[in-house]
Amino acid sequence: MATKDGKTISGILISETVTGLTLKRSGGVQETVLRQNIEEMTSTNRSLMPDGLEQTITPQEMADLLAFLLGKPESAK
Repeated sequence: MATKDGKTISGILISETVTGLTLKRSGGVQETVLRQNIEEMTSTNRSLMPDGLEQTITPQEMADLLAFLLGKPESAK
């Protein structure tokens, strides 16, 4: 996202209202930007997961990762 004052802000859109957008940035920091201050918004259409991650981890590690992302207890080993 580019703001009218020249800032570039990136993050995951976590909420949206009529007046603004809230992004979750790296480190878990949340930032709300008023719509009136937004010059341009774009989406990368990319996953936050590193490219090729699935090729470098074992099936058990993938199962553990998916369980974590879904908020479930670690899968049985």
